[in-house]
Amino acid sequence: MDIDVRQAQEELDGIIAADVAAARLKASDMPDAPAITEPKRDMNPSGVQVTGSELLDANRILADQVGITHGQNVADLGCGGHGHFTLMAARLVGDKGQVYAADILKTVLYSVDAKANYQGLYNVKTVWTNLEEYGATDIPEGSLDHALLLNTLFMSKRHPQMMREAYRLVKRGGHLGVVDWKKSSGPIGPAQEDRVDPRRITEIASGLGFREVKNFEAGPNHWGLVFQKA
Repeated sequence: MDIDVRQAQEELDGIIAADVAAARLKASDMPDAPAITEPKRDMNPSGVQVTGSELLDANRILADQVGITHGQNVADLGCGGHGHFTLMAARLVGDKGQVYAADILKTVLYSVDAKANYQGLYNVKTVWTNLEEYGATDIPEGSLDHALLLNTLFMSKRHPQMMREAYRLVKRGGHLGVVDWKKSSGPIGPAQEDRVDPRRITEIASGLGFREVKNFEAGPNHWGLVFQKA
């Protein structure tokens, strides 16, 4: 591992440790907050830890597959500290649009906010929330053109609750984009038991009132689905 990769990994480890510590201290402030454990990280064959989102082409997924365009309202639910999808969505919607970056970890939100400001993306608003709690997310109900659950569901077992909250926020005719790890994507990524079956996600979505409009290959290790709210 060369020096710049080692330094980057040390910085990432520091951010993750701060996230976990801060979340544990603040969890009692949020009703029904889930237990906080160290976020899962993924390992590539060279032994360097990477985040799953870094393996994905954000522009292709958001613009070509989900269909995000200028002037829309978008929420990245479970945005993560890198803001990989949040920042791309902000570029796509432009200054006439709005992007909400939602997460339960406040230090994640501080990181995304700093990156957005540094890049001149002033259409990003951070939202501290527990996505597993219905009604907890401070985004106007029925206001979103697109809600995003991207590389997020594998970190929870409460998929119906998270998708119900997304349904609440999406407007009629709006869309929910979901991307997660394939069951058969090999040694990279989370444990197999944590990976999500897309058929189960479609079943949950249909029960909520979404209809599947697209399934796609999000990447070599990820599946993708797009749903529309009836």
